[in-house]
Amino acid sequence: MTEFQRTEQPSEDFRKVGLVGSYRAQLEEAERLDTPDGALVIHLATLFESGEHTASGAAALSRELRAAMEVALKGAAKQGDSIDELTARRRAKAASA
Repeated sequence: MTEFQRTEQPSEDFRKVGLVGSYRAQLEEAERLDTPDGALVIHLATLFESGEHTASGAAALSRELRAAMEVALKGAAKQGDSIDELTARRRAKAASA
């Protein structure tokens, strides 16, 4: 039997915030926290974080949590990354030239 070894430790920020806090932050950023779908995500994350389930229960809960998050974020404005911002600035500059 081989022992599972984690090669990468969670970041210090994640350890402070935890699973529920991480989902809460993503939902807040997308302005979806105060919706029924957002509430469901937080509820499922809280259940998952409690650890009071079997391995198969954790797997099922994980799938439901991912699906609920996808539904909660559907239609939310996506935050642009630095590449998107750079591309937008270049297009604006080229259009004004």
